[in-house]
Amino acid sequence: MHYTARFFGLVGMLLDDPPGDPIVFELPHGATYGDLLDAVGERFGHQFPPNVWDPVTRSFHPQVVALIEDRSATPADRDRTLTDGGVAAFFVPIAGG
Repeated sequence: MHYTARFFGLVGMLLDDPPGDPIVFELPHGATYGDLLDAVGERFGHQFPPNVWDPVTRSFHPQVVALIEDRSATPADRDRTLTDGGVAAFFVPIAGG
């Protein structure tokens, strides 16, 4: 199945691809959020600093917000099944004034 991830703001600026550009991952049928995180780590984990990505848990640190098909997700949601053709967004919220 194909699943798209978009990395915005500070998280997106850490990657070689322009922030917010769609990045498509080929995942097994019936893939979970954990499968997506594993694929993100395999492809980009080396580009994220330790305060963004945890290679041991293969997940983003809590300050990185994950929206999976418009619903928030945490590392505890690794078993959440993804929809073929779905989209995930990852970003660090920043307040300004």
